[in-house]
Amino acid sequence: MGEPTRVNAALTRISRAAPGRLSVMAILGMFAGTVPLPFLPAIVLRRVRGALAHDLAARHGLSLTEEARKEIAEPSRAARSGALIATAAFVVRRTFRRFGMLGAVPPLAAWLEVYALGLLFDRYLERVRSSQTVRIHGGEAKMVRRAIDAAVSRALSPKLELKSRSGDVEPTEDLRPLSTKVVDGVLLAIAALPDHVQRRLETAFDNVLDEEPLRA
Repeated sequence: MGEPTRVNAALTRISRAAPGRLSVMAILGMFAGTVPLPFLPAIVLRRVRGALAHDLAARHGLSLTEEARKEIAEPSRAARSGALIATAAFVVRRTFRRFGMLGAVPPLAAWLEVYALGLLFDRYLERVRSSQTVRIHGGEAKMVRRAIDAAVSRALSPKLELKSRSGDVEPTEDLRPLSTKVVDGVLLAIAALPDHVQRRLETAFDNVLDEEPLRA
């Protein structure tokens, strides 16, 4: 019996993942990173990543085999070691209160793990995947997973160059006092952070695929 294929890709393919759902899943991953117990964050991350991958595939009319889901759901080495970082940060935070900022490292790393997976797996399904089969097998999942992990590492590099955006227009005259400019700058920088992270991940992913195209 042959591999099932799409009858009409246009009828089953949804252009983008629900952004609200991706944000919630990434926050769940972030909460997993706050647990100061070895191994438990990785277990929770595995569940969150698996559910997210299943949802994205289903939204494109695709199915993940058990092997493919396991491949994609497995946290990266950095995330698995993040459990030990969380434990160390918990001990340090309890012993030396002034080092409490270390506790923010594992949750942010876990958030990035889930967010990058959702963003880039959806980008792959929407723009890259050429196969008309409705099942994603372990071999394909492994290739995609490797490209996503490489993109995350590259996105964190200061050497990554982003293309300048056109269409931004500066006002001819800025009437704000200096204090307002400073506050506005901080608030707008915080608000622009998710968009900046998205641009870096997408740029890095596209660069990885340009250097080593996926064949699926």
